[in-house]
Amino acid sequence: ITSSDSCSVADYRTLQERFGSLFRIINAYGVTEAAIDSSFYEEELAKLPQTGNVPIGKAWLNAKFYIVDAHLNPVPIGVLGELVIGGVGVARGYLNRPELTEEKFVDSPFAAGERLYRTGDLARWMEDGNVDFIGRIDNQAKIRGYRIETGEIESQLLRVEGVREAVVLVRSDANGQKALCAYYTPDTGA
Repeated sequence: ITSSDSCSVADYRTLQERFGSLFRIINAYGVTEAAIDSSFYEEELAKLPQTGNVPIGKAWLNAKFYIVDAHLNPVPIGVLGELVIGGVGVARGYLNRPELTEEKFVDSPFAAGERLYRTGDLARWMEDGNVDFIGRIDNQAKIRGYRIETGEIESQLLRVEGVREAVVLVRSDANGQKALCAYYTPDTGA
């Protein structure tokens, strides 16, 4: 099982070609707030797109996927929206973080009594019922499995004496490994 927000088609093809006759290879997606892995993609190589990333698939049995606009209205097939997750695996919230809990965990307009987790992930429905992960709605980055809020790093840099402006970006090297890069403008008085 490969589990993250994205898996390149090239990497998935390599896994399938080398090990597909020996093992089932599944591309999964999930977030900690909704029972880690919430979806799976397991299709024949012929059904894969030629480039880009492998779809994150369909929701597991105990999870429900919705792709919505900013007002939690469902969007049609092919239209970008926020992926929200429902089902029994959705957490109750964040410990000692009531404001963040209120923002991310919302009542479902689709099923009475159900709570949804707003992932902040941009996605779209595909014609075949699979979900295509596109990226983030906000500036959150995932590097080696860790969620990083680049804005929080920028605000800490701005607290350093002599720093007037700061920006933090995620860059990828030639091997596709992500790293944080911080840029700043010094205070002219420093």
